[in-house]
Amino acid sequence: QECKISSDALVAHTRTSNSETSDRITLTEKALLSSREIFFLIKGEEKIKFLVAALRGEPDLFPASKLLLQGKTTIFTVS
Repeated sequence: QECKISSDALVAHTRTSNSETSDRITLTEKALLSSREIFFLIKGEEKIKFLVAALRGEPDLFPASKLLLQGKTTIFTVS
């Protein structure tokens, strides 16, 4: 389900039917971009393919690109 998030908000309430926990609280893009450091934990070969694509800098296809290209991001991968 899509929710509307204020551009000034640092956190947002979201809902999903894709997991056992349907109600979630998430940090917004504004909060993440204002962080001093950003850490990504990528698990599995399939996710690494998406990471490589996101590192190409296509934010329309991969919103994570905005975070990955900040120059303050550390990426950890786990097989």
